[in-house]
Amino acid sequence: MHRTHRITCTGLAVAGLLTAGALGCGEVDATRLFARLGHGDAQRALGARYANGDGVAEDDAEALRWYRKAADGGNAEAQFDLAVMYATGEGVEHDDAEALRWVRLAADQELPQAYWGLALLYGDGRGVARDAATATEWHTRGAEAGFVPSQLALGDAYAGGVGVPEDDVEAARWYREAAEAGDANAQFNLAAMYARGEGVERDDAEALRWVHLAADQELPQAYWGLGVLHGLGRGVPADPTAALEWHTRGAEAGYVPSQLALGDAHRRGEGVAADAAEALAWYRRAAEAGSAPAQFNLGLAHETGRGVEPDAEEAARWYRAAAEQGLAEAQYNLAVMLDAGVGVVLDDAEAVEWYRAAAEQGHGPAQLNLGILYDSGEGVEEDDALAREWYRKAVDQDLGDAQFNLGLAWAVGKDQSADLVRAHMWFSLSAAAGNPLATRALEVLEPAMTEEQLAEARSLASEQSDAGPPS
Repeated sequence: MHRTHRITCTGLAVAGLLTAGALGCGEVDATRLFARLGHGDAQRALGARYANGDGVAEDDAEALRWYRKAADGGNAEAQFDLAVMYATGEGVEHDDAEALRWVRLAADQELPQAYWGLALLYGDGRGVARDAATATEWHTRGAEAGFVPSQLALGDAYAGGVGVPEDDVEAARWYREAAEAGDANAQFNLAAMYARGEGVERDDAEALRWVHLAADQELPQAYWGLGVLHGLGRGVPADPTAALEWHTRGAEAGYVPSQLALGDAHRRGEGVAADAAEALAWYRRAAEAGSAPAQFNLGLAHETGRGVEPDAEEAARWYRAAAEQGLAEAQYNLAVMLDAGVGVVLDDAEAVEWYRAAAEQGHGPAQLNLGILYDSGEGVEEDDALAREWYRKAVDQDLGDAQFNLGLAWAVGKDQSADLVRAHMWFSLSAAAGNPLATRALEVLEPAMTEEQLAEARSLASEQSDAGPPS
């Protein structure tokens, strides 16, 4: 972003501003001389030298001084640089209001990167009220002026519907502009859109081409993308060994999804001999970086002793870390441990909350167990209606045990809502799925039913559709 002004001693001599031996014949000396003479570009260039330690000792205070001289003289690039220093607190006390003032002055002179800077300030609400729509307007101005970071940001805005209606076609358009200008992140994002068929027609060959271009620039997530494409055989023949090599590059570059994928590959023996200890090592790196799936897998390894000595407390610790990030499988496993007092102090009430968190995400076993707890009144007030509600949700996840429990709930009817017909229907469906307890329940239930009730129950069971019978 910093423009280098190469003001040479030869040029100064020709201009009659430097005589032989007056100064050392170096670019810094020439830049300093012109800066002292009030030349705005030279002042800005000298500020950049101090900011970057280019030919002089790095000195933010001196950078600020020369940027300010140039900025006060109307140099747009210096105004932008000064805004950056105020925004980052480098060489000056952090001051978003001053950052906003200087970047506006630069934008008034139509400096493309100033449009981008204003967009960031509006998007983050720094020095001004947060306003996603205005941020996107400034990104649009920067993108249309050809400023690549604005093009990438505008693609992100359309992809996520931030400040503008979500529009994958527009997202792909702006990612392409930035990608063709060589931006590695835009190349990766465009590859992802081709792989998913979002905003463009799905094309695995194009996805492969763009992600290769990003990988050529050593973008870690591009290594992961190539690992995925080689593993799935999309745009290229399936090759677990090549997938492993790309995931290894990404993992070693610190890209967490690659570390997770590498752990999976070593656990499953994909492209490499299965090695539980090596899988555990990669899961640990990803888990410590905050990956919820890796934290879950690490918890599972400690619970089952896969690649490590079994340790219920350590398992619960990692399950909790993943559960707190919203991973339903981890929420369920943590709830089971709390429910049983394994690795943690038994706590039915907390178990209920974690079962509920997983159940509300559609986790079938959690829905079943939550129904059981409402049925029994453990950790929560007994409630037959809620028990049946959660059993039914679990049934919709094709859990045969839930059909049996739902039948039992209707058969017992502790809240005076017993319904033998519905109980028989659910026991019949569970028995048909191979549950021997349901078969025994039917043997006990049928003698207590009238012929009309039995006929109705059998009719309901036989009329089961994809949507399931009535609850």
